[in-house]
Amino acid sequence: MAAPKLRPSDYAKLYQVGADEKNLHEKKIVESLQKRLNDMIQRDPKLAKKAALVIEQWLKKTRP
Repeated sequence: MAAPKLRPSDYAKLYQVGADEKNLHEKKIVESLQKRLNDMIQRDPKLAKKAALVIEQWLKKTRP
């Protein structure tokens, strides 16, 4: 099963009050993917180090 591709700017729409069924479904998908990734990163030290490096590079690119 593939997850729908969402832009970070669209994440806020998932948590709006009175969201319709589609948004609720997408919210559940995003949360389940987040949980799976967190579990994978916590179990594997190599993967945790790679994730930290990716986040570090991403932060360097986004800072002015």
